[in-house]
Amino acid sequence: MIPLGIDPAVKKHALAYRTGKVWNYHYSDKDELEEDLMLAKTLSGVTDVFYEGPYLATFGIAKRPNPLTYRVLVELMTETRRVVESCGLIWHEVNPMTWKSACFTMGRYFPKTRDEQKKASLLRASDIVKHEVEDDNLADAICIAEWAERTQG
Repeated sequence: MIPLGIDPAVKKHALAYRTGKVWNYHYSDKDELEEDLMLAKTLSGVTDVFYEGPYLATFGIAKRPNPLTYRVLVELMTETRRVVESCGLIWHEVNPMTWKSACFTMGRYFPKTRDEQKKASLLRASDIVKHEVEDDNLADAICIAEWAERTQG
């Protein structure tokens, strides 16, 4: 299994996957997603897509879930899943706390606030790719792909 991690957003998704020892990570606009997935599949052998599912009110990230925002995120996830499966890739929805708890837990401390989690993601992703990652969405995609490679393969 060669995983591709997606940190979703309405305008563009952050994608990350590894080709041998080299990490590939970038943004993909909605209109470019199918092409980007087919390139990752053809050139790097990507087989599975791990998509960060929508947040609910957990661990202090959202005090109250907004039903309209949640609906938009679910619709986005459904559309992305359609594209992923049309490319012949295997779809996996990942709960944000699942990959984060596996990537961020150091000792007994887990970063609770969104800002702490963003910083932890940047540090972890920089460690994974062996140079500084400055964008927290790309960092999340890298962490998701690395988590999937390490725990789901």
